[in-house]
Amino acid sequence: MAVDSSYIATISDFTVGTTGDITEAHLSTMNTIAEKELSRDVSVTGIDSETKDYLTALLICDMIAAKTGKGIYQSERMGDYQYSKSSEGSIYKQRYYDAIKKFGGTAANYGVKRADAETLGKLDDFKLDQNKRKAIIENDTNLVETL
Repeated sequence: MAVDSSYIATISDFTVGTTGDITEAHLSTMNTIAEKELSRDVSVTGIDSETKDYLTALLICDMIAAKTGKGIYQSERMGDYQYSKSSEGSIYKQRYYDAIKKFGGTAANYGVKRADAETLGKLDDFKLDQNKRKAIIENDTNLVETL
């Protein structure tokens, strides 16, 4: 089954059609783009067709959200704690990232990992950063900076 207007309506509040959020032509174009993005993020041969359709639909919904401004994260509340953030993506993109992680894939746009991230996590003498330490020593007349 390919992603069609009824599939989009099943997983979102978006509608496809002449009076909908996007037209069928837009859906076709977005479907092509989403399939290419999905193939970069996860081995397409490693997932079944239903999962592939679901992930493709989430990417399409993210594109529709970007086009319409609907479904974009603005803030989140957890008990007494609330935070706001810039719109880094839609709820559909977050669901896509979560699903990709469940299937063992890595999304190309999901954060950045430093090449030396594995060694940075160790607390060797509490040297958490890699900056050279500076010591400022005061002598009789002025301050002297040493490395």
